[in-house]
Amino acid sequence: MSQMRIRPSALLIIALIASLFVMVACGASEPATEAPTAPATAAPAATAAPQPTAAPAATTAPPAPQATTAPASPTRSAAPTAAPTAKPAPTPVPTTADAGGPEGTLNAGFREVNPFAAHPSLSSTIQAQFVGSGIGETPVSQDVNDVFQAELFSGWEVAPDGLTWTFTVRKGVPFHKGYGEMTADDIVWYFEEFGSPDSLNGHARHVRRLLLDADGSPISKVDDYTVTASTSVPHFDMLLRLARPNIGAITSKQQAEELGDEAAAQDGAATGPWEIVEHLSGSYWRMKAVEDHWRKTPDFAELYFYNIPEESTRVANFQTGHLDTMQMNLDSKPVIDDVPGIEYMRVAFGGTMQVALGLGN
Repeated sequence: MSQMRIRPSALLIIALIASLFVMVACGASEPATEAPTAPATAAPAATAAPQPTAAPAATTAPPAPQATTAPASPTRSAAPTAAPTAKPAPTPVPTTADAGGPEGTLNAGFREVNPFAAHPSLSSTIQAQFVGSGIGETPVSQDVNDVFQAELFSGWEVAPDGLTWTFTVRKGVPFHKGYGEMTADDIVWYFEEFGSPDSLNGHARHVRRLLLDADGSPISKVDDYTVTASTSVPHFDMLLRLARPNIGAITSKQQAEELGDEAAAQDGAATGPWEIVEHLSGSYWRMKAVEDHWRKTPDFAELYFYNIPEESTRVANFQTGHLDTMQMNLDSKPVIDDVPGIEYMRVAFGGTMQVALGLGN
């Protein structure tokens, strides 16, 4: 039997979404006069990306982004580590970029930004990834040394037999849009919805295995700031899964109850440093900075995720300063290397993917 191996078409290279590298244009750039869009043109040749003289004209009507210098941001590694018996962490002190608060706009271009959806059972895997990397936050995170750190969970303990986990919910974390403080009720509701039989997320099976084990004790509330769950067998990847944006981006139970699941999915009250403002299917998401965020107020006042399917269009907009960072094929790297002030940074959960097709005799 012989095999045909298909190489990956792209690597995501932005610190906002799981990727291998991120690039940021740090030199001065002209303000954008039109928002980047994706005209139906042929994809560029694999050996080099085109070098346009002007950015493509917009065909939709989002507000025109202002290209600015993007700040470097801390990164995390994705390698799994053994689960500690307890890992409390001090509550971070909120900070802002400067006394004047967030300024400017950060524009990010992607091959595909799915229609916005933030409800735990109504978001596909890729939608949850974008939500978790934009408006949402994870229960735990990993630092650059692969050590798990507290985020929406301020601490945790695992029993000596590795079966029972107890998580402490961080106090004082508000949801967007005035939906009150996050509590244990939101955590339990979120994971019950995420792992429900009709959930659209491909990672729901992991939530069912880790937090909704029918042969153990599914996740439940101990008090307003404590939840617990038991599994029938030990699982090494409990914290690893809870650190991934496509699983953990806790949203408001109260919002879903008041608006209904469909409406709550489109409005998206989460806890992250960005709050969704508007979104246009197939075009863009627009987010604003959360002032005095409990963990870190963004340096930029607005963040755009643009849907730009064509590689050549993304490259053109990056070269001309309409985009500050973007998803890029590795074939375009030689051209992007010539952009003044270019930087590449390693970020969490980066990697390559390929498909191998087996051909019969």
